[in-house]
Amino acid sequence: EVTEGIHADFATHSFCVGKAFDRERFEAWAESPPKGLVRAKGMLWVQGEPKGMVWHLAGGRSSGLHAVEGQTKPQWSELVFIGNYGEDWKPYDIEQSLKQCLAQYTL
Repeated sequence: EVTEGIHADFATHSFCVGKAFDRERFEAWAESPPKGLVRAKGMLWVQGEPKGMVWHLAGGRSSGLHAVEGQTKPQWSELVFIGNYGEDWKPYDIEQSLKQCLAQYTL
């Protein structure tokens, strides 16, 4: 999505999925995020966790997954990404790499 003004050089993309993530796969992905990402955040359904988990990425550093107090077990995950337009901004590749982090994905 392109907007006018000061933020016109930034691209956004969201990823929503009704399946749980595998914690180890997602954390490995988050430690080596795709090039072109500036910021990211999301609410995740993580297999084996009784509550929703929150995560964010800024400055190339991952926050790790943290339980959200007062939240019940989610039925989906939603992540939002902000990146720089250019060669390294590849939303399709981001989605494909995230799908490999799902608990039901077979490596």
